Amino acid sequence: MLIQLTISNFKSVRDEQTIDFYAPFNRDERPENTFPLPESKIRVLRSVGFYGPNAAGKSTVFEALSTIGDMVSDDGFKPEKDLSWYNPYRFDSVSRSSPTKFTLEFALPVEGILPYRHFIYEVSFDKTSFLHEKLLAYPLTGRRITLFSRKPGDTYKSIKTHPKLLEDGKRVPFFGNQSYLSAAWKAADAPKLLRIVASYLCGEFRLSKYKKTPDLHLLGHGRIASELLPYADFGIKKVITQKRQIDPDHFFTMERNPFVENYEAAMAYLSKRDTFEEYSFNHNGDDDAKGLIKLKEESDGTQVFFRLMPNVLNILDNGFTMLRDEIDRSMHPFLVEFIIRLFNDPEVNVNNAQLLFSTHNLALLSESLLRKDQIWFAEKRNGASEYFSLQDFDDKNVTPTSPFASWYSEGRFGGIPQIDYNGFVNAIKRLRKEAENA
Repeated sequence: MLIQLTISNFKSVRDEQTIDFYAPFNRDERPENTFPLPESKIRVLRSVGFYGPNAAGKSTVFEALSTIGDMVSDDGFKPEKDLSWYNPYRFDSVSRSSPTKFTLEFALPVEGILPYRHFIYEVSFDKTSFLHEKLLAYPLTGRRITLFSRKPGDTYKSIKTHPKLLEDGKRVPFFGNQSYLSAAWKAADAPKLLRIVASYLCGEFRLSKYKKTPDLHLLGHGRIASELLPYADFGIKKVITQKRQIDPDHFFTMERNPFVENYEAAMAYLSKRDTFEEYSFNHNGDDDAKGLIKLKEESDGTQVFFRLMPNVLNILDNGFTMLRDEIDRSMHPFLVEFIIRLFNDPEVNVNNAQLLFSTHNLALLSESLLRKDQIWFAEKRNGASEYFSLQDFDDKNVTPTSPFASWYSEGRFGGIPQIDYNGFVNAIKRLRKEAENA
């Protein structure tokens, strides 16, 4: 589970910015939208939503989290290779050559498998190498420990590791342009602690390995959809699933043919499978095959929701964090609200999964759906992205029951596009005149 993310000098972010999943102690509205950190009085938010103009930096938050996962999972390193993840703020000369820094505070979404559940991973790097890297762990009792600590120029001989992580004298080799964590957790005899931490950061951690929860994926995509779609007002009574053979000549690569006609077949082909599941939809409840509608013939919103829901259930069942930039793309706001409510509902979200999303939809900016601390804004100030929460506004001025959407649209919170309509219209007139004289 995410607790806090700090970003510095990455893409649109120049100065250090921190995004919290902490639920402040002084907030008591909608307690069901939070859950307790194991063995702690700290509470964490089940969902966080970002608002802000286009190009304000909302996507940078998602890309930072993805970058951390990529650094930990990637193993295609060569001694002379530059770091592809180095993408600093480019609009001043100092930032262009300064390190990027990430700090991620998180907790494992399970109990009883390790003496440590609360972690902080810190990393900084430039174009050619990793400079600092540290992994801190908090035990259930006692003080936190530093599992490993790396400084500029460290090699496998000089990096500091805790005896609880590696036995005395044991070393894990790594390149200067490779994160130590990515090398250490892939070693043949890597400690279980490091494997679990790294797999969580890579998005591959499975709660079901350690805790008995029903694996809904065994039921199949079609069965899940047949049960759920009738309640989402798509007019669908039943989903029919048929296995089909793949024609390899139809899919040479996704790169050369990104908008394939049959998404499921293309995904199966890329996964090196010989068959794929073809889905058809029954809208009238009878068994006449002539009345079936294929997935590609359904609306964009139906297709998005159909493909998204199994992923949502997988995340809920495994205690993952779902990252959804522009969550309302091609879907009605009511359906997006429905997904947010699933994450906020402790009866459904029993494994404390989380949702981080961005949107422009004011219908979701509701005091009946989200707490103040669950609403964040992105805004460009002096050319760089800055992030702030509705929690930053005093309760005397913005109460938990204030009309968030209407006040946001009025510009009371910031984070809205500043459009010069008259200037835009005058520019059109100038262009037309220029074209007339050309």
